[in-house]
Amino acid sequence: MNKKVFALIMLFVGACIVAVFLISINNRSVQFCMDDDGFIEISVHVNSYKEIIKPYYCERDDTYYFFMPSVICDKKIYNDIENNEFIINQKKLNKYGVFEWGNGEVNKFVFSDKEVKVVFMESSDIATLFITTDTGDMENLNADKKNIEHGKVDIIEPNGTLSYSGGLSLTGRGNSTFKMFDKKPFNIKLDDSAGILGMESNKDWCLLANSWDYSYMNNKLAFDMASMAGFAYVPDAEYADVYFNGEYWGIYLVTEKVEVDDKRIDITDLKRKNQDVNPQVDITLAEKFDNGDTRGVILDNQPNDISGGYLLEKDYRLNAERYGEDRFVMTTSYFETYDYGTSINIKSPEYATEDEVNYIRQLTSEMEYAILASDGYSKEGKYYLDYIDLDSWVKWYMIAEIAYDLDKDGTNTYFYKDIDEKNTHFYMGPVWDYDCRFGGTYQYPSPEILTKLNKTGVWCCNLYDKTEFYDEVCRDWNVLFNDYLREDAQNKINIWQEQITQSVKMDNVRWYRGEGYPVEWPVSDNSSEFISEYSFEEQADHLRQWVETRRKFLDKYWGEK
Repeated sequence: MNKKVFALIMLFVGACIVAVFLISINNRSVQFCMDDDGFIEISVHVNSYKEIIKPYYCERDDTYYFFMPSVICDKKIYNDIENNEFIINQKKLNKYGVFEWGNGEVNKFVFSDKEVKVVFMESSDIATLFITTDTGDMENLNADKKNIEHGKVDIIEPNGTLSYSGGLSLTGRGNSTFKMFDKKPFNIKLDDSAGILGMESNKDWCLLANSWDYSYMNNKLAFDMASMAGFAYVPDAEYADVYFNGEYWGIYLVTEKVEVDDKRIDITDLKRKNQDVNPQVDITLAEKFDNGDTRGVILDNQPNDISGGYLLEKDYRLNAERYGEDRFVMTTSYFETYDYGTSINIKSPEYATEDEVNYIRQLTSEMEYAILASDGYSKEGKYYLDYIDLDSWVKWYMIAEIAYDLDKDGTNTYFYKDIDEKNTHFYMGPVWDYDCRFGGTYQYPSPEILTKLNKTGVWCCNLYDKTEFYDEVCRDWNVLFNDYLREDAQNKINIWQEQITQSVKMDNVRWYRGEGYPVEWPVSDNSSEFISEYSFEEQADHLRQWVETRRKFLDKYWGEK
């Protein structure tokens, strides 16, 4: 081989080595980098998408925490900072150097002549949402749940695949949860429909914070029980770690939104029909009417058939005069029943005409009168079973009773009706808002009380005394619910606990409810006593024990019949 050929070969080999080296640098998926303030952050490359993870400073232990999502399998972090004074645990980390972190280990970082404690915590095997707001912060969203923030989101599945990357809009959601907790729930609307976390494709989703729920599993348990019971629609829900603008915001339950849609509550979309017959007008901007006990919009035209579909929500907080302005929740379309003044929000069609409001008001009032009448008949001479689908109402009541939900039948009570051509009955559901149930509130209610949900509502309390309703409760208990609570519920709690334990630990540190941190919530109303210490393992055990005690107690009422 002559010298020229040898030189060319060596040049080629050298170029290949350099190329491989550069590629390896560029392909390093997790790197230390520097933020605008000159402090350390981490860049993560997933499927060619770059995300930023910022450290969270915890004042209680004077420590910076990096909360690492489950999509990061490799515990190696490569240094991409031009700084020869970057020292970790007394060892200098040069450019392109590698640091291997351990879950929960305390490290000493020296950077720019500043020494800090740094702890890395890893998530469970759940999905990750990286949300970036246009403003770059959360002030607008946290100030008022009516405020809208736009931005983008990358949704990464547990296996690392990207299920959505694109624009979205966000608003706050909830009532007491939004007002009382720093970790707030949100509604998100994707720019394009997408099937995320294994759920059906849609644009609208909810991020439930579970701030009331020390077990983080109450909503999952209620949804799972409803699925077992055979409800026509149950919101699908999956856990995910959520980051806002690079900051870890905690573990959330990503759920489908309660709405009329062919993949959700599959009834006639009267809102769409209203828009179709008024093509020259944006009905969301239509003039509104407010008669005090009815509200809606003024439209020139309405469909020929206004018998459905209606998605309704019973909520006493909608009545400002009765419950005070501080609890008042304004809705676009609304009515109060004729005889009892029950407050009903028309969720769909959200922009209902006066005829539509009056139609569903009359029908709901008739139903309510029949339910509350001792003989079960309305003024029109129709029996209460002529108005309701017994099966869905019984199962909805049983789930609320099992969960010890005294708010149900008063707030967050959804029911719906399709057009008469398809069905003339009111259906109860879907189940919703169970975060502080199953004995999981700070009051730790006894599982050995039969409530019949008579604290804030009257429908189920009266239905329970009717023969057909009570007999169906006993049948469903023996056929469905008893065995579910004895075996399936216990198994599901075990599975969910294992799935989310790591993320819950991160969430606890982020929101000061970590292992060993005091839970700043009173033991009972008007109490100066506080729960001394929080443990997720103990809360999961409490949920299991509470459910089993509840099952044995209810079996005395329903199992012997």
